[in-house]
Amino acid sequence: MSLGMLTALLFIQIDAFACGCPARSKDITKEVAEEFNKSSLVFSGKVVEAKWIPITEENASGSRIKAEVLTLKFAVDNWWKGKTKNQVIWRTSSIRYPDLNEGRTGSNCEFSFDLGRKYLVYASSIKGKLVASVCGGTTRIENAESDIKELQKLQEVKRNKLPKSVLNNLINDPILLPNSIC
Repeated sequence: MSLGMLTALLFIQIDAFACGCPARSKDITKEVAEEFNKSSLVFSGKVVEAKWIPITEENASGSRIKAEVLTLKFAVDNWWKGKTKNQVIWRTSSIRYPDLNEGRTGSNCEFSFDLGRKYLVYASSIKGKLVASVCGGTTRIENAESDIKELQKLQEVKRNKLPKSVLNNLINDPILLPNSIC
């Protein structure tokens, strides 16, 4: 193996463990419930727009400089927690400075979204900004089937305040139906 390949593999390994993410538990119900409870918003949606929005920042010497922040627009198709609009505007922590020909990205722990892809998003609000961590449950939608099933169970319990299995038993045996459900 060449020195270049070895160095590249080392950096890939360092980046993957830079956040210190614990391995996901085999108890998916517990994992989803914990992520749900920690999150401000939980939704699935597609990134339909990515654009750089002009802002002004103050540098270390107090001078104001022109900058641009990467902003994403999600078309939301399902909500589990939070607002019920059909879109989310997400201001990332990626900033570029056009006059200086440089920029910075968010932390290694911030989840990176791709334009045109669909995701299951667990978002927290930190100082008024939405954040999704690579250590959280945010993932591409094709990898989210078990999370979505658990989120649907949580939603059902919340909506009915009774476990789904109990409701099914009540509906299948009308004699047991309480008056408030009839």
